[in-house]
Amino acid sequence: MRFSDGHEVTAEDAAASLNAARQRGWVTRDNLRDIEAVRALGPLRLEIRTRGPAPALLSRLSQGFVLPAAAVAQEPVPAIGTGPYRLAEWQPGREFTFERNAFYRGRAPAFARVRYVVVPDDHERVAMVLDGRAQAADRVPPGAFDRLAQQKEVRLVQRPNLRILFLVLRLDRAPFSDARVREAIDLALDRDELVTRALAGHGQPASQIVPAAVVGHDAELRVTQPDRERARALLRAAGLAPGTELRLDGTNNRYSGDAALLAEVARQLAQVGLNVRVQALDKSRFFPLVEAGRSDFYLLGWLCESGSASDVLGSLLHSRQANGLGAYNTLGLADPELDRLAEAADVSTRAEERTLLLKRALRRAHGWRVVLPLVQPYQAAVISRRLAWDVPEQLSLRAEHMRPAALESRPR
Repeated sequence: MRFSDGHEVTAEDAAASLNAARQRGWVTRDNLRDIEAVRALGPLRLEIRTRGPAPALLSRLSQGFVLPAAAVAQEPVPAIGTGPYRLAEWQPGREFTFERNAFYRGRAPAFARVRYVVVPDDHERVAMVLDGRAQAADRVPPGAFDRLAQQKEVRLVQRPNLRILFLVLRLDRAPFSDARVREAIDLALDRDELVTRALAGHGQPASQIVPAAVVGHDAELRVTQPDRERARALLRAAGLAPGTELRLDGTNNRYSGDAALLAEVARQLAQVGLNVRVQALDKSRFFPLVEAGRSDFYLLGWLCESGSASDVLGSLLHSRQANGLGAYNTLGLADPELDRLAEAADVSTRAEERTLLLKRALRRAHGWRVVLPLVQPYQAAVISRRLAWDVPEQLSLRAEHMRPAALESRPR
């Protein structure tokens, strides 16, 4: 293999890249936390030494991308890869262009040059495909699914998202430090209504913070059913008077239907006497707000990229540790037993035991009610029928998966 600058790929490049990723925070630290040392044993052999048993590491290594060793030391680090395309132009926040990588080892992609344009507005992205200004768009808003499915010029592709959307309540701050308040908010929400009203019916209620496709999902956990009478009683018992104000933070351009979901949550909580002010922010403002600990109540989504619930357990629900565990824990949660279960699952080399430990950890986290699962939205992309598309699992718009539809009738 060769990089797009022509240099051969060596084990030294992989070692330098993984070490840089760990030291410079290029990936979530806990993804590579099990690594103790990395070194090249020759041009094509790489040794990764772990601190102990680390069965999940192989599925997490994909988070540590490989660059030329010489590039890793530069600032800024140049975008040099080994894929079918190389970066030709980039205007941050606006657009970027790729062109064929002459050194790519596999079959050359169908298109010599591909331009991606950043269009934050959901409906404008769809309109660009419909009027021919673009050939494909992702993150189609749920309200447009039915209309697009009837269009002859385009193809709508949809499937369940592997990301669950949920509410986060700061356990260490009032009023959410009171378990009665957390339970009341959980019982006030009608997940079926959330799907119908915020996602136009294109999703399903979530019973837990990982979907059925993720290892650790517990089929015995059920979707919380609304009980607004009990929710009102719990709020009264906790001393929250009708009209109590809360601020709910979230994004308006990160998840499918996120802004509509925030508004619907606020509408439903008003029915139990809570006056919720929604602050829907651009994702560039929302995530720094959360990471700085300046949000007590917010909407978040999580995708377990390794296919295991250990991702969310280690990053979001584990207490914060110097080794990277709990890197995204802004919940105020520190449960030693939950930590123990998550850590035991991470080092277990027996699949059945590992799955059982993950289920027990998720069930324990569920009982805290600091993360309230809401919905599993359907995701969708729209593509011109002039293109053939080998659809990937996550509907990522990678140009190498596309080709002119006219080529389908020819021998390949």
